[in-house]
Amino acid sequence: MGSTCVLLLVNEGKVYYAHVGDSRIYFVANHRIFQKTKDQSFVQMLVDAGNITKEQAEHHPRKNEITNALGFEDMTPPIICDTPIMPEAGNCFVLCSDGLSGMVSENKIEHVVSKHN
Repeated sequence: MGSTCVLLLVNEGKVYYAHVGDSRIYFVANHRIFQKTKDQSFVQMLVDAGNITKEQAEHHPRKNEITNALGFEDMTPPIICDTPIMPEAGNCFVLCSDGLSGMVSENKIEHVVSKHN
């Protein structure tokens, strides 16, 4: 049994993040959304190799197969950002599992988050 994980660490106004698996961190600023993490999944490997597009990945039958997770015996260490984000007032982070990112488009996430100050 394994688990995906995302986390933020805020230190002196600087935001660092880490992740493992296919849970995601989005950063929303000025009504634009940026995916800060990259899925550790079979389908992401296909996208990276140029075999399918990002749009095709959203509907791929194997989209939920992760290649790394906490608790896997041969797990690779979590991905840790080395350059902090310096958010400004009104910026927002969205930490979510594939239960959100797999069901709701990035545009919809950005729209909902940007409606609130």
